[in-house]
Amino acid sequence: MIKDLERILQIAFKNAKQQCNSEESCQLEMIERKKHNDRSKQWIAHLAAQLLQFTKESNKTNDPEFCAFYRNNANLEDRKIFGLNEFLFDIVIAQMIEFESAHKKAKFKAIRNAKWLVESEFQTGTSRPLLLDINKLALGAAENKLFIMSNSDKSVMKSWVTDTIKKLMDDGKANVFLAVVPHPRDWTNKDIIEVEQIV
Repeated sequence: MIKDLERILQIAFKNAKQQCNSEESCQLEMIERKKHNDRSKQWIAHLAAQLLQFTKESNKTNDPEFCAFYRNNANLEDRKIFGLNEFLFDIVIAQMIEFESAHKKAKFKAIRNAKWLVESEFQTGTSRPLLLDINKLALGAAENKLFIMSNSDKSVMKSWVTDTIKKLMDDGKANVFLAVVPHPRDWTNKDIIEVEQIV
């Protein structure tokens, strides 16, 4: 699973970088903060696509039984299910089920179970935003959980994040992974991604 996850993260990162480089070359005066925000959005979109594809391949199905929910999802069918893009987490890869309404007049889709819950936090210099996202993952139920942090403050924060994840999620109910990736501001000169299974 670690090798698959490393491959998924590398592909998503490469695809997001390529798309951002193409868009940014047209906007030379782009404000740095907007650039970082746009890069984060592309990162989430490409990672969601890769995790969804991996989930379908792992479950040997290509039908719409699995959906990806994340902010700015361009898939209108997925967005119609709940009338929103993002469903509680940065990314949710879910197995869906269809059933009739109570009065048998409509059909609904709902999440049967979550295959992946992902939170990505690139903030540096403070642990509070990271703790908030780790807590969200601790509350959620899924087969796999992935927390993504920036490598900018890795020397201090990685061991803290690892210890926090173990304290909050070491219950054997999910595979919990940590990925350390380049901060969006460092995309032009860094591309190393580290992945490890914490629980």
